[in-house]
Amino acid sequence: MYTFCIYISKKNRNVILITSFPPMHAFHSHRSLLQLRLSSLALWGMLVFFLLSMGMGLVAVVQADFLAMKRTFFCECLVVILALLHRLMAGSASCPLCRNQPLVAKGCQKHRKAHRLLGSYRLEVASSVLLHNSFRCPYCGESSRCCVRDRRAVYEDSVQPTSTKHSPP
Repeated sequence: MYTFCIYISKKNRNVILITSFPPMHAFHSHRSLLQLRLSSLALWGMLVFFLLSMGMGLVAVVQADFLAMKRTFFCECLVVILALLHRLMAGSASCPLCRNQPLVAKGCQKHRKAHRLLGSYRLEVASSVLLHNSFRCPYCGESSRCCVRDRRAVYEDSVQPTSTKHSPP
């Protein structure tokens, strides 16, 4: 699947240039893609439930409501469970090109094209995976599509064509 860029001249309205661009990088297996998506979902869920538990905890303390305290405790337990799920899945989800884990906080230097969302590179990757079905790795800076690479295309690229002419006896 290639994308074509067509340039039309303004003078005579003819097509001048057709350029094909190679596709973005794709994952090798469904498992690594599933781990990336689950980890992204767990990271966003962890953030949402953490903020919800803080708000409910404040309301529970101000109003001295025991039921709101129970809900706050439930949300905090859910945050811990989502944090464990995120940590397990993010450790195995890696960029298809550089093999770094884009959803794990590291002390590595980020690429100059890496973007932040709310001050976090991980949230940017997680939101891109969930909303756009692609992401830019903060370490190598390359865009990757969240789909599995077609094995037939990989096989056809690696097989060299052989000559069909036979040499005379």
